[in-house]
Amino acid sequence: MELMVVVAVISVLATVIIPNFIHARAQGVTAACESNLRQIATAMELYYADNGAYPNSGAVTPALFAGGVAPAESYLGQTPIDPADNHPYAVRVLAASGNTPARYIIEDTGGHDPSTTRALTDRDNPSTAGQVQINADYLVYSSANGLQSAENPNESP
Repeated sequence: MELMVVVAVISVLATVIIPNFIHARAQGVTAACESNLRQIATAMELYYADNGAYPNSGAVTPALFAGGVAPAESYLGQTPIDPADNHPYAVRVLAASGNTPARYIIEDTGGHDPSTTRALTDRDNPSTAGQVQINADYLVYSSANGLQSAENPNESP
């Protein structure tokens, strides 16, 4: 009888602790991705300050920043990898047009738990910030709007 009580107590504790652990891990992955996106944005701005233009679009690696006045490694020392799925980030550079200055969009490859992106503004619908977007499992950093969540990587900037 005592053994059954011990097993019951352990199973109740496990049902409480395991989901919290899984969510905490997902939040850590999202926080690491946010940090990577900000690091890449800083490298983009440093490159712009030195060269007067953003580097070309492409996969985010130190080689992306080659050709600037400083060595490529001074902008981005190593290739940041998306912790959600171990793929590199991509950057799209949009040329200036009319009154709109040149800007860039840094995209991850998705795979985030949407409940961990709730604090971010949804790219398609900014009025829903703070709510869980069921399909928003991408993180996007835009030079115009900062860090946002997205339902797909190709939403309009």
